Amino acid sequence: MKRISLVLLLPLILTACGGWKQPTEERRATKERCVAGDYDACAEIGHLAREEMNGQVVE
Repeated sequence: MKRISLVLLLPLILTACGGWKQPTEERRATKERCVAGDYDACAEIGHLAREEMNGQVVE
């Protein structure tokens, strides 16, 4: 029973962790700029995330 529940919950766990897609170097650099205090970079990350959620993936 535990094994079945793990198999059923695994996709949800992976989705919560960001799924299979890894960030590109450009996105990592944008995140570093955001953490450093560049609010335009933070806004750019938000816009990219919104577009991905709507199915309009921009790379």
